Amino acid sequence: MTTFGIDLGTTCSAIGWVRDGQAKLLDQDGSMLLPSVVLYPEAGPVLVGEAAENLGLLHPDRLFRSTKRDMGTNRRWNVDGAKIGPVDVAEHILRALCARAEAVAGEKPHDVVISIPAWFQQSARGDTRQAAEQAGLNVVRLINEPTAAALAHANGKPQDRIALVFDLGGGTFDVSIVDQQGELVEVLASRGDARLGGDDLDQRLLQLTLDHLRADDPKLAAAAAAQPDALEKLTRALREAKHTLSADLKTVVRVPFLIELAGKPHHLELALDRDTLNGILQPLVDRALACVASVLTDAKRSPADIDQVLLVGGATQSPLVWEALHGTYGWEASSAIPPQEAVALGAALQGALIDGVEIGPQLLDVASHPIGVAAMHDGPDRVTYVSNAIILPRNSPLPGRHTHRFGTGESEQPMVVLTILQGSERNPLRNLILGKLIIDNLPPAPEGQDARPIAVEVSHDASGMVSVRMIDELSGRSVEKILVASGEDAQEVREAAMQAWKESGLIPGDGSDPDPYLENEQTHDPAAIPAPEGPGEQRPAMDSTPRAATGASEPSPDGGKLADAAAAFASVLKHAGMLASQHPDHAPRLTQLATDGQAAITGGQDAIALTLHDQLADLQFGLGIYL
Repeated sequence: MTTFGIDLGTTCSAIGWVRDGQAKLLDQDGSMLLPSVVLYPEAGPVLVGEAAENLGLLHPDRLFRSTKRDMGTNRRWNVDGAKIGPVDVAEHILRALCARAEAVAGEKPHDVVISIPAWFQQSARGDTRQAAEQAGLNVVRLINEPTAAALAHANGKPQDRIALVFDLGGGTFDVSIVDQQGELVEVLASRGDARLGGDDLDQRLLQLTLDHLRADDPKLAAAAAAQPDALEKLTRALREAKHTLSADLKTVVRVPFLIELAGKPHHLELALDRDTLNGILQPLVDRALACVASVLTDAKRSPADIDQVLLVGGATQSPLVWEALHGTYGWEASSAIPPQEAVALGAALQGALIDGVEIGPQLLDVASHPIGVAAMHDGPDRVTYVSNAIILPRNSPLPGRHTHRFGTGESEQPMVVLTILQGSERNPLRNLILGKLIIDNLPPAPEGQDARPIAVEVSHDASGMVSVRMIDELSGRSVEKILVASGEDAQEVREAAMQAWKESGLIPGDGSDPDPYLENEQTHDPAAIPAPEGPGEQRPAMDSTPRAATGASEPSPDGGKLADAAAAFASVLKHAGMLASQHPDHAPRLTQLATDGQAAITGGQDAIALTLHDQLADLQFGLGIYL
């Protein structure tokens, strides 16, 4: 049985295998790439790929694209009364890929290697596995996308080199530094941004176009922004223009019959040049370059140490990406393998390695995120703090295992609650909470012993999935858990931990956080405030039995009443400064929706206002913004 390799991409997906020692992608109708687009029709089977795109203009409210960015969250959409999540969309894409493989290769896939962004958190990795299981697949390995691309580039080319893999796709950005010694490919360090990619450029282009419309006719702009079919037409036209500007210096965006208003059709014609596109793209490239600087530091390498830069992902086809890498570091980038095919080819090679096929390169990967636990320590001001004690550092080899010893706070402490964290911030609440482990009914420590030793063992498997084991060393009792936290589960654990720490008088962090419980923040970003990854504190945080809490509620399907819409628009505009600083890529769209919504209410366009409120609520929910 063959183990197939799958690139489950944000924009496009692909499936491949190894035959006669060569990795090959399976094409259908001359295309190796399947658009990662799913449409749920009113009747008939679910459509995937080009078939979904073709009907998308007629049913934009039933079309789902770029949902990979929502993996690991509890985001849901209402389709005919059913709740559809990103896992369900991914399942249909995987089924379509497998149907293609069966038709072309004559073999129905079962065992698969699936690529994922290196910067995917634990919950997103778990959701990827769940989608595969729903599609009837057995995931033998999850492989980080830049690692898979490095494997593809190393195949058949045994050499000694240090390579930097620059992977800018439709929805995510990853950068890894790999050390290839002959046929051994070792990842030294990885960094990334899970919400940086071509989709963000598309969003900014859409904002620019709507601003152009608004300058001429505010009512027309508001109406266009409120109609999903108009937005779908605009988005497609702008994507074509973006691709054209990779080769040409200027183009014209034309959308005939963009919208009909008061019985009159309106068309769009907008000149766009590469300089304008580069101006929009530059802030995104700057974010990517910041990750490059960080990964060089993590790998303890200088720019001069890099022998080759490998470009991966469709967004790297922009000339600005090449120019930025050359201008900043003097590197000449390479795309010897088509950027949108390298990841799937690497996943196929990894599948062949698992099958025992001798293809040459061997792979050693690293963990992208540090894993720690919430542990108590006493501050100089006699206040007890709960901090993140890192046990498994970032860039630890995969698979790997790390152990640290803690102690209970009291000799007669009957229970230890271990809160597991992914991230490097000292304040536990500024990290992703993966779950918790509990050992209860502990007997008192022996006489004369102030605390009992508790060992915590954190393991990563080859797919980057985390398991944690807690051992009471005096009794030998232990508990173990494989952590796959969904968005809702993580929210419940977070709320329970916060409540327990408040009741126990414990302060999250190390005393330097101006808002330790995040009570005055609209949202939090675990990557915003980096902290040193030092040794853990000495006591696992103990709390009482957690009190149940509910996760974030879903936006109402009907958008609510006009009064609710007006309040939502006003709230976004009131917090415009905060949104601009914490969500620079999405703040323009948020304020645009609020401005257009207020204009629609003022102009008596109630239906348009409610539609804009729907879109605003959906975007806020997806970004985790609660005003």
